[in-house]
Amino acid sequence: MRHTVLNRTPRMLASLLGLVLMASAPFASADNAPWLVGPSVSPVGIQATFGGGNFAPGSSVQIRTSALGTGNTTTAAVSANPDGTISYAFVPTTAGTYNVAVVDSTGKEIASTKVISR
Repeated sequence: MRHTVLNRTPRMLASLLGLVLMASAPFASADNAPWLVGPSVSPVGIQATFGGGNFAPGSSVQIRTSALGTGNTTTAAVSANPDGTISYAFVPTTAGTYNVAVVDSTGKEIASTKVISR
């Protein structure tokens, strides 16, 4: 049997798929850790909205927003939706960098992100 490109295509595709799956394996999360995302930049006075996931459905979590370098911190209670997602919004009142974090009952950060306000 003569080996042509067409005869090798299924084997090449299977090999390529295997390489893609192996390369993406380190990015898969087996432990379903909580996460939080939002804008990296938000103008002063404009609402910034953050979203997160992998929280216990219906659970109440604390969101701690800290203006870095100022000592100004606010805390808000947020309830997780039935699918384990959360949503939180705040309005930066001054220019600077803010850390937005979900904290557990002991005050430990379990998910966080930063936003710069200009």
